[in-house]
Amino acid sequence: MIYAIARLNILASGSEILRLGEECYRILIEKTERSDTTNLQSSIVNIQFRLVRVRDTNGMYELKVVTKFAAAHQLTMVGTKCENMHGHNWKIEVYVMGENLDKAGVLVDFGVIKKHVAEIMDMLDHKYLNELPSFENKQPSSENIAYLIATELQQRINDSAVTVSRVTAWESDDAGATYIVSNS
Repeated sequence: MIYAIARLNILASGSEILRLGEECYRILIEKTERSDTTNLQSSIVNIQFRLVRVRDTNGMYELKVVTKFAAAHQLTMVGTKCENMHGHNWKIEVYVMGENLDKAGVLVDFGVIKKHVAEIMDMLDHKYLNELPSFENKQPSSENIAYLIATELQQRINDSAVTVSRVTAWESDDAGATYIVSNS
């Protein structure tokens, strides 16, 4: 019974927990009173399967904010012309996600995310990226820029229900790198 209730708390929410929790409890009592434990495990698995389906239909919300910054960098050990100092007008796509909307019917106010992103862009805009402390021990590649923006933004978001899901740093119209945040 403890195992089934723990699964209920993890996989469902709201009134669905109550309804399926009551059903699970009823099945457990019924089966144990009759000493019919043969089908008990399959009954629990069936309820868990339905709970997973409930969770899957809830879905997620994802917001996207797009911004730009201009900066110079120099990549070493790539063996191409990128080893020369050069600049880009980066296009940045930032995605945040969460499961629930607030009382206003939004995941988070776009203005809040834009403010945080603007603060991060101020750190990078019109700078020689190789000289920034954030890139002291790593190359200022598009991959590392995307990672930096993702981690900086997550630190600024003051809501545990909203997380950065991915950031793409486009160094040109046809070349960009995406950092996808692992939720494990």
